Amino acid sequence: MSCRRAEFFAMIDEVRERNQDIPPEVIEAEVAECIREARQTRRTLEQTCWQEPDALAARAAR
Repeated sequence: MSCRRAEFFAMIDEVRERNQDIPPEVIEAEVAECIREARQTRRTLEQTCWQEPDALAARAAR
């Protein structure tokens, strides 16, 4: 196994251990909040871009 891959799985194990005592509902709620924030940021950036309206509409349709 490569060094980077081993480091990756070591990080996964560390996160798994840290989150072991946290209810899944709490983690799911935090993930949902992060997704909402990322989508809002993307929308804000799209609205303030110097792109043509047709380009923004095409991106929004995806």
